[in-house]
Amino acid sequence: MKHSRNFIPACLVAILACTFFIVGCGRVSMVSSKRAQKLAQDVFHPTDANRRREAIVKISAQSWGKKDPYLEAFALVVRNDPMELVRAAATDALGNAGEMKYQPVVIEALNDPSDIVRLCAAEALAKLPEDSAMKPLAQAALKDDCPKVRLASLKAISLYRHIETVRTSLAALRDADFTVRLQARTNLVDLTGIDHGYDTHRWEQVTDFEIVPPPTPKSKWWKLGW
Repeated sequence: MKHSRNFIPACLVAILACTFFIVGCGRVSMVSSKRAQKLAQDVFHPTDANRRREAIVKISAQSWGKKDPYLEAFALVVRNDPMELVRAAATDALGNAGEMKYQPVVIEALNDPSDIVRLCAAEALAKLPEDSAMKPLAQAALKDDCPKVRLASLKAISLYRHIETVRTSLAALRDADFTVRLQARTNLVDLTGIDHGYDTHRWEQVTDFEIVPPPTPKSKWWKLGW
């Protein structure tokens, strides 16, 4: 993945600034129009990575910042910004927006050279659950160099109640990192209703796994109308 500062069409910057001006003048935002225009421009600031990151965080915290054209801009940042913290912020923003059409961009970020970005991508994909993410997450859960990324990927694939999740979790029981092994065991117990602890031999003797229904959320006693 190549990253360059010279990746933003001038027309997109103009669209962002104009959209911010409209929103900033309306009642839906407490941001002044001038401040909003500055934030829009700072997303693609040519020299200050911290300003780019802060602009993404502030925009994505607003309801209107979870829609296009802002998401389109964040996707460009994920793919092209040279600084890992900026790409990480944009990846987070896409995940929090929950817009499925940007899931492929977040999947691509699982191959980012930065551990931080890959971690954000795995966490974001837990908010963008669709089958197309399952295989990339499984690969990250077993092969990523960073244990935090492997852990986050295992957590994300736990949303997919498939036999492939069972197989991935079985393989992850051999991970060198205990937190990854713990999540693998948690996945297996949740999916199968069986608990063989960390005994990979006993798990592997099971030849026909049956995926059980997810547990029913327990109602909080203070909400039962007593």
